[in-house]
Amino acid sequence: MAGRIPQTFIDELLSRVDIVELIDARVPLKKKGRDYMACCPFHSEKSASFSVSPTKQFFHCFGCGAHGTALGFLMDYDRLEFLDAVRALADHAGMQMPDTGGGKSDGGAGLAPLFALLDEAVALYKRTLKDSARGIDYLKGRGVSGEIAADFALGYAPDAWQTVVDALGRDAAARDGLVATGLAIRRDDGGLYDRFRDRVMFPIRDARGRCIGFGGRILDQGEPKYLNSPETPLFHKGRELYGLYEARQADRNLTRRIQVLHSVGGAGAGVAEAYRAAGLPHHVVPFLREIGTAYKTADLVVSRAGALTCAELEATGAPAVLVPYPHHADRQQFKNAEPLAARGGAVILEEKALSPAAVREVILRLLADPPRLAEMSRKMASGARDATTEVAADLLAL
Repeated sequence: MAGRIPQTFIDELLSRVDIVELIDARVPLKKKGRDYMACCPFHSEKSASFSVSPTKQFFHCFGCGAHGTALGFLMDYDRLEFLDAVRALADHAGMQMPDTGGGKSDGGAGLAPLFALLDEAVALYKRTLKDSARGIDYLKGRGVSGEIAADFALGYAPDAWQTVVDALGRDAAARDGLVATGLAIRRDDGGLYDRFRDRVMFPIRDARGRCIGFGGRILDQGEPKYLNSPETPLFHKGRELYGLYEARQADRNLTRRIQVLHSVGGAGAGVAEAYRAAGLPHHVVPFLREIGTAYKTADLVVSRAGALTCAELEATGAPAVLVPYPHHADRQQFKNAEPLAARGGAVILEEKALSPAAVREVILRLLADPPRLAEMSRKMASGARDATTEVAADLLAL
């Protein structure tokens, strides 16, 4: 089968990797007897129940049951697809990946020109943002600081039809690449035009930091308001967790996972700034419905109130802090969340609590109280209502 990695290669790869060294680089381990222990990176706990065996080259958590080899750990911890995890492990071990005959599916040299084109597009959009007063004013108006814009490599696609095509479509191969990456669309007459126009551009990176696509938000009125890259050889909707690479750069261990919805702009920018000030690693995730079960390992989910249904919040299995959306502070946006807050699985912030300092205080108090987080998780996942009602006031003290 095209793209299949021979089992003999995987066996040899695992034999050359020291699982203790691999995991210790991400989760600090302490020797205990013949094995090594740590607090599990896949669930919240006070006592270390995560065991790594150098003799068996295997990890196992006695708390949540997570277990596997070095390959499985990379897939779960770094959130890599199987082929990417094998490739990362092979790079770590200094081994050459076998030729699987998978062509595009192997993510190797055959795709290098596409990655290079996307990198050029990132640089182009960043340059045009610096020269665009409209783009800069829009981001400032949404509360996005220059630091956040730099961290996420934000850019701007001018309101023109040929910006990217003229700058990057230097020959036939490059023009084909622009179409293959979704940066350009081919007309019936064979000519090309830019897919993204008059939009703030958000590069979408994979877990290895490579740009694989873009999301664009239009500045003025128009449809669609949000436009993503189409399915391409590099970009597959739902596989990547937006902001994961940036979070890893902030904290390589990233044992605490705070999921943030709709957070690059608006009130979320203040939330992100609060996390940065507190030194809290976080993921920025615009669309939960494309992420599926990525939230199962979260310590906390922070979301705009009303963005998700009760069922979607319950499916995360994690306690939630829900933030009202500015200028829409009506009760309707809390309708979905109020049942969860009533039984203690979520905390709803009030409009006056939207400052970074206040949000940070709530987050820090929750994270400093693992028993309460565990109880909130239980109530979030449970369909049974609790007679005791917890409100935000006891946290905010406002």
